[in-house]
Amino acid sequence: MKNKKASQRRKKYYLTTWEDEPQGPNLWQRLTRFLIGVFALAVVVVVLTFFLPEVQANKVVDHEIAGLKHERDRLASLKASRKREFELLTTDTEFLEIVARDRLNLKKFGEEIYRIERQEVTTVE
Repeated sequence: MKNKKASQRRKKYYLTTWEDEPQGPNLWQRLTRFLIGVFALAVVVVVLTFFLPEVQANKVVDHEIAGLKHERDRLASLKASRKREFELLTTDTEFLEIVARDRLNLKKFGEEIYRIERQEVTTVE
């Protein structure tokens, strides 16, 4: 009976050895994972240092593009108004008289013109 109990104890001992139990990562595996993480972080930092100035330059260029588009729209509207004015000057004689009186200070024979100058109102902000 002693031999039977002893053999059972031996079986228990042999079944619970370190090879049979699941083990976590050892020290070298942990250090390797840590170094891979640090290396990945370093790569991200290097990439950001190279591309961050480019992103900022793109923002500046986008701002300039928006300003130029605004200027283009303003000039297109000015062009349209000048074109309309030219058409009216070449076709409408009443408009031509108004412009001659207003801008060139011309008048018809025997006509008196009274001009009222208005002051511009300035707002203080």
